[in-house]
Amino acid sequence: MGVKGLWTLLSPTCEKKALWELEGQTVAIDLSCWICDSQTITFAVNRPHLRNLFFRTSCLLLAGIRPVFVLEGKAPEIKQNEMRRRIQNVWNGVENNSRVKDTRPRFNSLIQQCCRLLEALGVCYIQSPGEGEATCAHLNAAGLADGCITQDNDCFLYGATTVYRNFSSSRSSKGCGFSVDAYDMAVVQKVLGLNREALVAIALICGCDYEGDECDGRGILGVGIETAAQFISGTSTSTQNIISRLKSWNRDPYFLELEREAVEIENVSNCLHCGHRGNLGRHDRVGCKSCDCEKGCIAKCDYSKENSLLNMSLEERRTLMLELGIRKKALVNPKFPSQAIIDEYLTLCNIPVPQSSSICWKRPDLKKFLEFSDKYLGWPEDYSLEKFFPLYTRWKILHEKSSHNDNHPYEVSPVCIKKQRASRGTSYYEVEWKMNDAVTQISCFTSLEPCIQFGNAYPVMAEEFQMRKKKPPKKGQKKEKVTIKVTKGRCNCGKNAGNQHHMCFFLREEEKLKADKVEGQMHKTNVEAITRSLVDLDLQDADTSSSDMDNMPEQL
Repeated sequence: MGVKGLWTLLSPTCEKKALWELEGQTVAIDLSCWICDSQTITFAVNRPHLRNLFFRTSCLLLAGIRPVFVLEGKAPEIKQNEMRRRIQNVWNGVENNSRVKDTRPRFNSLIQQCCRLLEALGVCYIQSPGEGEATCAHLNAAGLADGCITQDNDCFLYGATTVYRNFSSSRSSKGCGFSVDAYDMAVVQKVLGLNREALVAIALICGCDYEGDECDGRGILGVGIETAAQFISGTSTSTQNIISRLKSWNRDPYFLELEREAVEIENVSNCLHCGHRGNLGRHDRVGCKSCDCEKGCIAKCDYSKENSLLNMSLEERRTLMLELGIRKKALVNPKFPSQAIIDEYLTLCNIPVPQSSSICWKRPDLKKFLEFSDKYLGWPEDYSLEKFFPLYTRWKILHEKSSHNDNHPYEVSPVCIKKQRASRGTSYYEVEWKMNDAVTQISCFTSLEPCIQFGNAYPVMAEEFQMRKKKPPKKGQKKEKVTIKVTKGRCNCGKNAGNQHHMCFFLREEEKLKADKVEGQMHKTNVEAITRSLVDLDLQDADTSSSDMDNMPEQL
């Protein structure tokens, strides 16, 4: 569970990712979350936690993702009351039930069954000394894991940088299959302005799974996740020191002075800031009509008091008034904030750090898996082999160089590549395999392997298959006719085909006729222009002669 309402607060930073985007990564998985998920299945399934674990792990391994499972350890003392409440809810609130104990025998037995399955598959797992999400976060912070797969949001409070939630390994009609919801701490800090210490402060205010120093773990009554985030992101104090500020609430006289000033501001009839009707709190909320302000009001003078609410800006005053309201509710418990909860999240415990070389996928054990699937899952042998062989062959091609000279009793080797096909945008070879020592009734089987990985492991076989795909042309096969397109007017061959003219002849004749037609139109236009010019000259001469005749009598 973790911090109440934290997933809702972080939802703006969520990014949906397909599983293939995590290829090549190492992910730390909180096994307890997968076990709890399987308990909600409504239809009848034999040991759903084992079935769920097998198919999810197979999906990760076939997608090229290296899982590291973290086993739940002993719960801290400050979580015991929360565990008792959860068990009582399962048993319909019976407080004196003999099953309500601090230990979890049934849960521990389920973990042991899961460990046997992981050993048969060759998958690495780590025992946590305490909370499983704490060890997952520690592996992520140390660089041994690229992310954490968990449903507990307090993984961020333990120091994780990348968390994957809502893991899906099946197809979905809503398009959410084979995907995870990714949360990055760098994006959270950039978008929401909250770092690890700020999230711990939110856990103290809103409540979490832990109880300490007589706190009931429900946080401050009447304060929600949005109010707490608004106060923490809006305060002028750096989020690095926000926990120190919470600790100073019950002993710093600065807050007592601010409370007295806030009471005085709220109880007067005229605003102490501008002098108009109404108090300062109302003016901050709805504005002052006399000052013609929609929010806040205009100060009538400067106040000599340095840290007075009247000297602050509107946003600073609003944030501080919000903090005073939260502080008043928090000090109902004089031991707020709980130092035990702060130490649980921020103090590094003795978590063993494994070597990076030990976090690897070992060879799956066929014999162990067949015995396990028959005893715990009730699968027939042919169905178990159908599910096991894809994992075994994938491990084989990934570790071919290191396991080439191993004399393993269940060694397999590829016989041939049947064909190549695509699945989900990736090219695969359909490979036929042969088991060298037939320990089962099935000696030959097929599997789909990525072309690149199989080609790296068996380059000769992959090259031979590609050569077979390029088949030579059969004898007597007609060659394809080559059609040459001739662009109109650009062929100057000048050839004749027998007694008939070549096409180019007609093209040239057509272009010649067009040119003659254009030249004739231009000649006609020039003749008409010359004719009009001559007519105009004749008219001008006629006008000149008539004017000369009119002037002759005067001269005489």
